[in-house]
Amino acid sequence: MKRLLFLLLIFSFFTNAFGQTIQLNVKGSENFNSGIRAFIDKNVSFVSVGELREKLKLDGKTDAKAKTSSFIFEGKNLSFTANSTFFVVGEKTYHLPIATLWSKDDVCVPFRALVDLLDEQIFPKKFDYTREPNFTLTVTKIDFSPEGYNVLSLRFEEKANGTLIRIRTTKNFHTKNVQSWIQKLDGWLYLTVFEGRLDRRNFPISQKPDFVKEIKIEQKKETAQIGFEMKKDFEQPEISQSENPCEILISLRHTKTEAKPSSKSDGEELLKKKNLWKIDTIVLDAGHGGKDPGAIGKNKTQEKDVCLAVVLKLGKLIEESLGIKVVYTRKTDIFIPLHERGKIANVANGKLFISIHANSSKNSESSGLETYFLSSSKSEAATKIAERENEVINLEDDQSEYQDFDNANFIVASMMQSEFAKESEKIAGKIQEALEKKFKIKTRGVKQAGFLVLWRTSMPSILVETGFVTNAEEEAKLNNPKHQQKIAEAILNGIKTLLEKNEEL
Repeated sequence: MKRLLFLLLIFSFFTNAFGQTIQLNVKGSENFNSGIRAFIDKNVSFVSVGELREKLKLDGKTDAKAKTSSFIFEGKNLSFTANSTFFVVGEKTYHLPIATLWSKDDVCVPFRALVDLLDEQIFPKKFDYTREPNFTLTVTKIDFSPEGYNVLSLRFEEKANGTLIRIRTTKNFHTKNVQSWIQKLDGWLYLTVFEGRLDRRNFPISQKPDFVKEIKIEQKKETAQIGFEMKKDFEQPEISQSENPCEILISLRHTKTEAKPSSKSDGEELLKKKNLWKIDTIVLDAGHGGKDPGAIGKNKTQEKDVCLAVVLKLGKLIEESLGIKVVYTRKTDIFIPLHERGKIANVANGKLFISIHANSSKNSESSGLETYFLSSSKSEAATKIAERENEVINLEDDQSEYQDFDNANFIVASMMQSEFAKESEKIAGKIQEALEKKFKIKTRGVKQAGFLVLWRTSMPSILVETGFVTNAEEEAKLNNPKHQQKIAEAILNGIKTLLEKNEEL
């Protein structure tokens, strides 16, 4: 099945000491903004094939040993070799007026010369550009999909503490139809897609990383299956799907092993590392504020006021009871962008980040408290709450900070936070237990979701929803200073329990 996409890419050049940045604006069925790095050599602009491949969301690979790089456009493989004026498209060879280069671990091509050839000879009328008012390249892209197949290709993205596997599809599958598991006995990771169809003879796979021994592609009646034989252990994979483009995303985190001290010096080093993360600074974040009121109750209670009241009470309790330094993202009714809250926490070298919010729902009977930590595994209900809390970015003057917060990059972000994920989950659990004990009620539990305010904090981070302002009974309680104090005391008790457990280790 073929799907026609019209992509408008607008390139604006900005020269600096490091070269050029080509600003990329893509419009059509896939809408996103990005940029391609370029450099000048003998008055010619060069771009890397790998970066073109990535920014245009194409399949292909780079082979550093052979010094070759490729991408697939409309089912045709375009292959480039370093220091050559020739490149291959399918079985045909084409000539560039200027030779390619090998730079920054990739083949780099003369940008304008390549675009001319693509538009005039190889893909007529599909790489059309103009110079006025800006250098503008309009690409008409056809996603090549053989008839009947909906699982198309596979590529790997290696990260500092794990790997993201991206499987291109023609549609999103029902969540229950996409499953993965690790078979510990023989070291295989399996992905099965019910109602998935793949072509074993034409299934592009990017260069596999060193830890993958073998990849098996199988079609079993109504199910497509991909198997990966691993050389090392990973934690249980996280699965999600993106819509733009349609992909199945598998995030793999390296399994961490904690070495036992073999000598006095080793023991001292472990103690030093433990003390480095001793909780000596807690960052408290009162949700919303200023021009952003947050959720509003029937009796005009504003979420921002409840959040600030609870945070100020909690901060005072922490300082007086625990003697721990408290840093506030806001102490008054002011507007703080979400990304700035994370920066405040990181600059303060915080060891724990707690964001306080109040919930809302179209169902006025919804009630209870719940606690969240950042993860790409999330329920539909949790996703809706995160989306509501994230809507605040619409009030921010500069939203460029969030342009990369799509489904795939969110998984990467949560992978980067993996060293704090278990600690965040543990902290959320202790605070949730303390809330249940304090109010003698069964709360809504600990959940996972993608809150932007937790995205860039380099420490264990949680978000507490203190109740529903849209529930008349809870709205009245949330307005009551005594109830606010009880919430603060409960969270304090959860922190105390956590500190006591840490001291036992």
